Amino acid sequence: MSTITSTQPSRALRPGISNAHDIPFPGNIKASGTAGVVLANNLVVTGLGATFFTDRNIQPGDIVYNTTNSLVATVVRVVNGTTLELSGNIFVSIGQGFSIYSPDVVPCLIYNGTANNTLTVITAGGDAQTFSNIPVGILPVRVRRITAGTLPGTIIALW
Repeated sequence: MSTITSTQPSRALRPGISNAHDIPFPGNIKASGTAGVVLANNLVVTGLGATFFTDRNIQPGDIVYNTTNSLVATVVRVVNGTTLELSGNIFVSIGQGFSIYSPDVVPCLIYNGTANNTLTVITAGGDAQTFSNIPVGILPVRVRRITAGTLPGTIIALW
């Protein structure tokens, strides 16, 4: 029988870069879908029911990921069952995917799939640190947030 350890993750998420938002734990997902209308600093859904966000208990502070472009914002206000006011303008076209997570933070490991990448992170302990010339593999520190760097499609947060 095998045991899951910190180097044998069971959850994964492609993180975005954010100075204000921690990487959400995939197990804390509350809703997902696609943007139905483009409205600055809002997420508007159509065709998912008039109470989509309220039925899923979306609250101010929840983390919203644009899964199409990896941009991140938080919910400022639940306008109604189909519209959320966000802390940033992360949806710029109809049909962009989203996932919404509760803001509970579970520090993660970062897999880097591109040699010589550079990332600035906030560690689980709250320290800001820049890692340069990262080889392909797992960064040897638990991370809460990626604040700067190049995020090719090969950066993956692991739990």
